[in-house]
Amino acid sequence: MPASDRLAGLTFVISGVFEQHSRDELQQLIISNGGKITGSISKKLSYLVAGDNMGPAKREKALALKVPIISEAELMALLPNPDEAPAADEAPATEEGAGPATTGPGLQGSLF
Repeated sequence: MPASDRLAGLTFVISGVFEQHSRDELQQLIISNGGKITGSISKKLSYLVAGDNMGPAKREKALALKVPIISEAELMALLPNPDEAPAADEAPATEEGAGPATTGPGLQGSLF
């Protein structure tokens, strides 16, 4: 099951050497967030993730096809922040012993 669908419908080429992650780790991050990996530059490509020592032919082809070229940091910014809590987790838990809620939809307030 994907970690998120944040990259659903997007296709990436990973090229070069990266500072924070290996190419395999970046591939897994993209796939686990719904993205797809390909090895070739085409006009259907969503992003070229460029690291150090990337081949000049890939950069030139991406520029010619107007494919956005992003860095490792920019890719990470597209992914969900691991510290983000899902909205459902943000609801405050009731304290034990506090008793049932007395107001709200479907609940009747106390008569006394």
